[in-house]
Amino acid sequence: MSYKRINGVDESDNRKKRRNDDFDAFDSIIGDMHKSKEATTQGKTARSTFSSEAVIKKIIDLTKENDVMNLEVEARIGRLTSEFKSGVIQEDFNTLYSAMRSKFGEPTKVTETDHIFDDYRIVFCEDTQKVLRKESKVDKNTFNLPTNLIYDIRISVSIEQQLPVPIYLPEGNRPRRYKTRYTFTDKQWKIDLTQVINYTPGVETQVSSLEVEVELLPNAIEGCTNVDNLKSLLNRFLNEAKSLISMIQPKQTLSFPDVEMEKVSNFQEIMDLKKTLFQFMPGSNENKQDTFPGSMPINFGKKYFSHVQANDYYVSEKTDGVRYLLLIAKDNVYLVDRKFDFYSVKFDKLIEIYGNDTLMDGEMIRQLRTKKPIFLVFDLLSCRGVCVAGKDLSGRIEAIRNSITGPFMHKVENQHHQTPLPFLIWGKNFFNKTQIESVFKSIKQRGEDRQYVDHKREHNTDGIIFTPNTPYTPYTQNDLFKWKYLDKWTIDFKIMDKGQKGWYLTCIGNGNSDVEIRSLNFSRDDIENLQRDFKRARDPNTVIVECSFQPNTGKWKYHMVRADKFKANYISIVMDTMESIAEAISSEELQYRIPLKHEADTWDYEIQKMRAAMLQNLKNKKKAGNSSSSSSSSSSSLSSNNTSHSRPPNSNNSSANHQHSGQRPNNNNSNSSSSNNNNNQTNSAYYQGSNFEGDPFGTDEDIEPFQHDGQPIFEDTTYDREDDLDGEGDDE
Repeated sequence: MSYKRINGVDESDNRKKRRNDDFDAFDSIIGDMHKSKEATTQGKTARSTFSSEAVIKKIIDLTKENDVMNLEVEARIGRLTSEFKSGVIQEDFNTLYSAMRSKFGEPTKVTETDHIFDDYRIVFCEDTQKVLRKESKVDKNTFNLPTNLIYDIRISVSIEQQLPVPIYLPEGNRPRRYKTRYTFTDKQWKIDLTQVINYTPGVETQVSSLEVEVELLPNAIEGCTNVDNLKSLLNRFLNEAKSLISMIQPKQTLSFPDVEMEKVSNFQEIMDLKKTLFQFMPGSNENKQDTFPGSMPINFGKKYFSHVQANDYYVSEKTDGVRYLLLIAKDNVYLVDRKFDFYSVKFDKLIEIYGNDTLMDGEMIRQLRTKKPIFLVFDLLSCRGVCVAGKDLSGRIEAIRNSITGPFMHKVENQHHQTPLPFLIWGKNFFNKTQIESVFKSIKQRGEDRQYVDHKREHNTDGIIFTPNTPYTPYTQNDLFKWKYLDKWTIDFKIMDKGQKGWYLTCIGNGNSDVEIRSLNFSRDDIENLQRDFKRARDPNTVIVECSFQPNTGKWKYHMVRADKFKANYISIVMDTMESIAEAISSEELQYRIPLKHEADTWDYEIQKMRAAMLQNLKNKKKAGNSSSSSSSSSSSLSSNNTSHSRPPNSNNSSANHQHSGQRPNNNNSNSSSSNNNNNQTNSAYYQGSNFEGDPFGTDEDIEPFQHDGQPIFEDTTYDREDDLDGEGDDE
């Protein structure tokens, strides 16, 4: 099937509309950060107008009466709010330019000026000083495609008519676009990176922009023999645009541009899908049409130890991925995100082996070794219309193994496929709470990240999930707990510009009001990163930043702008997170206490003994240091031939180091109490400001007095990012 010219079309169906090259060409994405108050969208989610069927229909319609070589299909990268603003910031432009040069080699560079008229443009080459072409875009249609990435995409389909080329430029003052374009050509499309300066008559300020677009080559479209070929080409084309965004996506943000997902926009279809989903989720509320119904954990705290110890619980690592429900219904596969949006995925094999009315809960992760996307299933609510949500967790785990992961491995994963699968489906590992040590043994520290690694799985993790052996509970589940490493607790704040008072971090209070938490106290590097990311914001009035508190410095650390959010955390979430940071429950405490019955839990007593033993070692070390100083002084006065003073060996050194390393002390130390009493007076003088020199732990560096009543801190203090706490990005 050729798309050059197809006869038999009513002329009335081919209405031609003349338009300028691009109405958004005069919009700048750089601007002044303080102009943010001009934004009017207030963080509302942009509406998608894209569907592959609509784009394909438009391509076919336009090629019925026009030569396919005049067809222009392009995808521009920019930000979609109330309107689409084309362009990227300078840092991202530079990154893409370097990446494209590495992949394709040197680009083709042209310097041109577009002279804009009412319904056509004349392109003038600045290098040759000649008019190149006169052209007009006809029947231009645009389709907005919002993403969860830092930029969005706009697809345009039009016919580019070539008009007679004038010898000279017409006289007169008119809008102009000065362009320096770098073109990288692939087999089926070309990628243009363009530096643009827009001139408007009567306006003194020239607006600059940095534009990125991918354009389908007409030969690639002409080579499609049927609609399926064209749809496959369009999907690859869009994936190329998404991959460009992924190259400049902040490394903290997990994205899956290689999973082809199309957002469902038909209202009735969305309502039908929600009705199907609700029927397999007992306890869900059909009146909550905008609330993600998946089970949500609460923060684990010390007050919950006794509950977990007394009840039947399973433990698993807390996967650092993207949460989705996976629904198979009406012979289609859908991924449902935390915003309760539905995305269709072309994956016929899942329909074949699972059938309709199947609902899973899980995380989309990336296997770090193979880089493949994996849907990691951690719960099952229905399979082929049979609801299993009412079973205890142990029964649902068995159903996952027998009905989901087993069939997928035998019928899909282990089979040869001509085209790559969208993603693989694996199951999550669960352990009885008494085996919590096994979970931690599989968590490896690699740089700033922690990874869960076993014979098959290798992905990022940020903590532990405690799941009761009870039926599935939608929405917030008060006996489902999550614990995170201290450096993984973060809060999503809104940035507020208070003029002369500077920038403030705010959260949400009663009535959705902004509650000021504090002024920014980020490091210089973090502020520079924030200023860079601020320029990318879709709505500068609602910039949400992910931050973590660093107890070792007393500062907040900036991680990234949450492009997927337009609301800060509620103040209750902020307080809950700060309580978790203050409690500082360590992995050692979990491994010690969780397997025990409550009456056998002696953690607090053991920690007190450890601190007392450490303090006693400190006293002994001080006493030994004073004695050795006196002895050395006497020896020096008796032996005038000595020219240097060597430090005497310390019999308590290994013991002190043993305690300082955080190992449990010898519980049979019966002399601890009496030694403590005998040295009270000496020790008191030391902590009141003694001029004692020498490290009690065996080094040659002086120490400063303790700042926390002499209590050592055993927590590891490295800080990184974590996912959202209030429902917009947390994994489970």
